Amino acid sequence: MLQKVYLILYGAGHSSSLFLPQTKSVRKHPFLRQPLHFSSLCLPPDSNTPFISFPIGYDACGVTVGFFRASALFASTRSASSSTGIKPPALNPFTWDDLIDIVQKKGNPSLLSRSEAVTRSSKARTAYIREHWASSSDYILCKIFERERRLVVRYDVQGNDGAVLPKHYWEASPRLSELVSAGTVSTRLVPNDFPYYVDRGIDHHVLWKIGGEVSEDDVNCAVETLREGAPEDDLEGMKMEFMSLINPVHLRSVPEIDYAHILSRQCPKEA
Repeated sequence: MLQKVYLILYGAGHSSSLFLPQTKSVRKHPFLRQPLHFSSLCLPPDSNTPFISFPIGYDACGVTVGFFRASALFASTRSASSSTGIKPPALNPFTWDDLIDIVQKKGNPSLLSRSEAVTRSSKARTAYIREHWASSSDYILCKIFERERRLVVRYDVQGNDGAVLPKHYWEASPRLSELVSAGTVSTRLVPNDFPYYVDRGIDHHVLWKIGGEVSEDDVNCAVETLREGAPEDDLEGMKMEFMSLINPVHLRSVPEIDYAHILSRQCPKEA
């Protein structure tokens, strides 16, 4: 029995590739600004999940940047909205070469994960948000974008004895839909609270954006911000390398707000 899989491809790079499992073919597509829909793509139920990658690699002023946007994936047998974005922990830290292989060559962000300790912390944060906030996007608007919050009280929650109990939770003010309707566009670059399990010396930041998708220009500006923030003494005889990726919707902890992961490290300049 075949399962029907629906893929939506979003362009965010100079080239893109559609990788199908258990095949050797790779279909190339030019740079796309609008969604390209692949419908009625049938795969055996035991096949691996298909994915789409958008690798970009270039050197400028001693900087190497890898950037791609993976596909949003919708399958008839799977609900993307039910995912928590939390994957099983990694057993060993990822090296820079591992990251190049996963992000730029394979284009499969599902292979990246966190350490066991960080995974536990991430799950605890997710549980806290579900208990105390209207949504994960409300939490991010207040924590990352420093928006105001307001307390909401509901009276449709029943206790064990059937009595109606008040339910208190926080929501952002204004909320995401209001900001988008008003045409608000804003970005924030912050260290990742729950970084991937990477080698020592590799930093992990997150570039958040409301009011649109994270663009290549947004990533380049973030890269320059990180470069300018590095102490000059640390860069003597060294260069900084960067790599960025945007997870598909079913891997995101906050699917309503676009964000990019930016990985960076310092390494010796080539002679």
